[in-house]
Amino acid sequence: MSSLPRFFTARILPLLLVTVWAVPASAVTKTRIASVGLEYKPTAGPQIPEPVFMRGFAFEIERETGQARVVIDYTYPSQPAYGFDGGAGPAPTMAQIPGLRYDAGSRSILYEDSGRSVVCATVTDRKVFFWNRTAIVLTGACRVSSEPIYRPAAWNVPQSRTLDTFFEVD
Repeated sequence: MSSLPRFFTARILPLLLVTVWAVPASAVTKTRIASVGLEYKPTAGPQIPEPVFMRGFAFEIERETGQARVVIDYTYPSQPAYGFDGGAGPAPTMAQIPGLRYDAGSRSILYEDSGRSVVCATVTDRKVFFWNRTAIVLTGACRVSSEPIYRPAAWNVPQSRTLDTFFEVD
């Protein structure tokens, strides 16, 4: 019986510690962008509140100032069926995130924080007949996620249910 604890401490415990220390810590930067209501009431159909989801996100740039921002679009399940009659749904969120900028020299959208620089997207210009078109291609290093948040009532603040969006960088 006494050999089992000695075997565990001599063989298994060091193996567990090496395994735990060998797994790298997640280097994700997660910044809260905004909150929107968790439900939307369409203006067509039975007008029953429906859950809100993040449809997607995109980057926008301002070439003259070097600024970049994130635009987040939202939807609800019946929006394709109702079209414009059901209402536009929650308004898109447009947010300038500290550290996010457009670099004209490298033609990319960069996120800089704590001395590191991450390329979030590349920017290319295309000419289509008489029009100039800017294409912003995501690299996958930066993303926007969403999650429902339930805050219970406390300290004279009513209960709230929101869909919070986050900017994440690997």
